[in-house]
Amino acid sequence: MIRIEESRRRMFSGIRNASVIYALCAVFAVLSFMMSVKPAWAQSARAAIVVEVNGDVSVQRAGGSRSYTVYEEMSLNQGDLISTGASSSVVLSLADHDDEITVGENADVYISDLAEQGNGKISKIKLWAGSAWMKVKSLVSSEDEFEVETPTAVMGVRGTLLFTSVDRTTGETTLAVGSGVVRATTTTPGPDGGSGDAGQMQHSVLVYPAQQFTADTRSTGSDLRLQVGTVDIGHIVSTASPSVIEAMIRNTLETQRENEQIRQKLLDDLNKGLQKPDEPSILKFKDQADLDKAADNFDRFIPNLAKEAVDRKKIERQVIDEANSRIEDQFKKIDLNNVPSLDKVSGMDPEVEKLKEQAAQEQLRYVKEQEQIQINKEKLGDLLQRLEHERSQLEEANKQAWTEQNQKLMEQFVSGLSPEEQKRFEAARKANEAKGASASATTVTTGGGSGHKSSGSNGGGTVTPPAVTEPPVLISPTAAVTTSDPAVVLKAPAAALIKIWNNGTLIAQANGNGEQEVRIPLSSLGAEGGIAVYDKLTATSELGGVQSTAVAIPAITVDRSSGIILTSATRNNQSVNATLSMKNLTGSQAFYGVEVHLVYDNRLSYQGDGHVSKDLNTVFGAQPQSVELLKQTSGSADSELIYAAMLYSGAAGSPSPLEVHGEQQLVSIPLVWNGTSADQLNVKLVSYKVVDKAGNVVREMSPSEAPIVIPVN
Repeated sequence: MIRIEESRRRMFSGIRNASVIYALCAVFAVLSFMMSVKPAWAQSARAAIVVEVNGDVSVQRAGGSRSYTVYEEMSLNQGDLISTGASSSVVLSLADHDDEITVGENADVYISDLAEQGNGKISKIKLWAGSAWMKVKSLVSSEDEFEVETPTAVMGVRGTLLFTSVDRTTGETTLAVGSGVVRATTTTPGPDGGSGDAGQMQHSVLVYPAQQFTADTRSTGSDLRLQVGTVDIGHIVSTASPSVIEAMIRNTLETQRENEQIRQKLLDDLNKGLQKPDEPSILKFKDQADLDKAADNFDRFIPNLAKEAVDRKKIERQVIDEANSRIEDQFKKIDLNNVPSLDKVSGMDPEVEKLKEQAAQEQLRYVKEQEQIQINKEKLGDLLQRLEHERSQLEEANKQAWTEQNQKLMEQFVSGLSPEEQKRFEAARKANEAKGASASATTVTTGGGSGHKSSGSNGGGTVTPPAVTEPPVLISPTAAVTTSDPAVVLKAPAAALIKIWNNGTLIAQANGNGEQEVRIPLSSLGAEGGIAVYDKLTATSELGGVQSTAVAIPAITVDRSSGIILTSATRNNQSVNATLSMKNLTGSQAFYGVEVHLVYDNRLSYQGDGHVSKDLNTVFGAQPQSVELLKQTSGSADSELIYAAMLYSGAAGSPSPLEVHGEQQLVSIPLVWNGTSADQLNVKLVSYKVVDKAGNVVREMSPSEAPIVIPVN
């Protein structure tokens, strides 16, 4: 919520600042009911009078649901909701105060408070959408209040002319000051994230004539001076209704008179040695010439607005003629043929300008980072797609090789049978196929004779073809891999025995499990520690005493000296930090990116926005041209968190590849604990990849390997 109130501090004595923050309520009926219950000290209600109506304007009475057409001299009360249609407008006047509000087309205005309270008059409206021009007389009593609330701002006004617009889609509020000085105050959660006055922080800025302040839902920074600048004439003309622009021009004389008082006060302060009139503002004067240039903007706002509006055909020249007729000083009349440009430099505090430049550079860097993040996501997606394609190709190649081998063995078997046996074999094969039996189990009864191979006696018996054993299907690894926990994943029929060979020596075996993948650890590899390369690994399956052809396994480098490790998972109340580290990745293992997969019980969850804050003590945090992301996918019982980090090319060119000597922290991942103090939970590191600039894997832990499990302490 943002509060803006006019500050007459040090300009008009006897008038104090207002500082009340009001909560935004979106339900008009509820708000109306609440405001109808007034305390005893709220003495009497007041009214707003409709001065002028153009087009389609309606009102929904307080507490009601019907809409009525608005007409001139109609009395509006607290709790009424006024809506204007296309090309429509309405002018309201507070009968007992002579304040005037011009509301433009497609606007929604809610009168939230019109009452007398103690010795003051309370006037509050809410502008939900559209544009309006406020002409508020100097308040008689120091206890008077005039406020205009929007979805993102509350404007407290004392003797000020100001423009306000609200974007119906985004809720963004634009405030442009015609005369007077406006204080903008934002209210944000405090460090403890609490609510209420005790848990909030406030930041303020002063907005002078011909300056603009923009407030939206992201206006939470501590230095609001970065959101103030010279009025954007094009933006105001684009967003303001013609009726609102006309009202602004008609009040030219009033803005000139009040701004002359401000100019004189600033000059008096400068003569006293005060170069900066207010700390929370963007003004600072080097000398009187600098002040005069800045103050000239005060009276240039309306002429520039008028010229732009005429050029865009939003108003007629007649409006300007009417405004000029009220101005006696010929030099202060609006001359569309001679409109001095707004000076956006004079009077500006150099410190603020520097901060704005830094903020602009930060925004540019952020945009570039987002673009690079998107590129990296696409690269990672392409890499995963390519790996899946290679895996499918390998599986298809294995199936094709088995089919060809099966056909070859069958042809060899049949060729050794006599013609009669071949006939009986073919008949039996067809009969078995009809029953859904496998042809590889075909048994043929022979009638004896010579010139054939048979398992029976010469006088007759049965001929059983040799078992045709299907080679195992290799699932992982599909390419050369470096790992500290070597294993292979294969598929084979449930009756088959899978065997893993290293240069002809049997090193591991396991039973097949049909379509279920079988992970076979190769614990004997690399048992001596250090780094060892195994490039003569093969896998076979054995069925009925017959062994299949061998399937080559890509080279496995067993490295028990380097990689990524899950070092800790520490808990503090409802927070858990899971810490990853890297160690001993140098030389040929220099890298550009990593991808790490963690799995944990759903009683833990990642609730961040996906970005990782820069930490100069971490591997990628110390690199300016790097991006780090976190993404969680939740299942029915467990969640998987993916951490990805990558270097990218920037204005300074392509960074050098990274190396880690010894052990260095990679990232600390914040998780939220949703369990009880008695729960025992684990965080598992299930896989990771470390890649070079071209996307080649230089180090990995595959999902088939045993996870690294760390208990949450």
